[in-house]
Amino acid sequence: MGRIARLCIATIVVVTVTGAHAQAQTHSQAAIELPVVIHAAKGVEFDPVALLADAQRYFAGAGLRFHLQETRSLPDDLAELRRIRDRRGLKRYLAPHAINVFVHSAIHDRTPSRSTRRAATRAGIALSGRLGGAHIPAAGRQPGTYIILRASTRGLTLAHELGHFLGVAHHRESDNVMSYGPRRTRFNDRQLRVFRATARRLLRTRALRPQSLPGRTNSRARSSAELPASEMFWTKRASGSVDSR
Repeated sequence: MGRIARLCIATIVVVTVTGAHAQAQTHSQAAIELPVVIHAAKGVEFDPVALLADAQRYFAGAGLRFHLQETRSLPDDLAELRRIRDRRGLKRYLAPHAINVFVHSAIHDRTPSRSTRRAATRAGIALSGRLGGAHIPAAGRQPGTYIILRASTRGLTLAHELGHFLGVAHHRESDNVMSYGPRRTRFNDRQLRVFRATARRLLRTRALRPQSLPGRTNSRARSSAELPASEMFWTKRASGSVDSR
């Protein structure tokens, strides 16, 4: 066999192996779908689909897809959370085996946590006495935490709280989503790896369990036009507000 022929065969083999490796990598990085249930009182105005989509974009590098599995209504007196015990009392409304996000018109925070104070100090911002969002433990439940969110916040705040849900703490770099302040744009590679590993563990242990609920869900996250009127929350942004997260 001539030298040119041998080179051609070697090239074909290299291309074939490389292509197979790339395909295997693509397969291993297939999107992991995580179920989300959003709760809000009827007087709280926001668009759950737009909010989730805005948060979703920060997790593209982790290969995660958040699926709006269901929306649920809360009692009217929970439109605002005024006390810490109000936050903890939301545990009774948790949907099992899903990421629960509770959305409120306001979340009062007269006694910020040590973690909140420390992160705000590093970012050089003053706390307003109101939260943009928080990550709350729920002992004895699967999964063991849930998220509360102010309706006027952006998907960035939800992404920050989802970051906590998926296992990472606050970060010192000012452009990191897990910091505080206005210039947050990204997660780092380590955080993205942690998110994917945590998502797999939660699904493997069935702490998260994607499911279809007859008459309430589709195979993919629904647009607001597809939601029944009883499940609609329309967006109404508060101008000039400053989120603490």
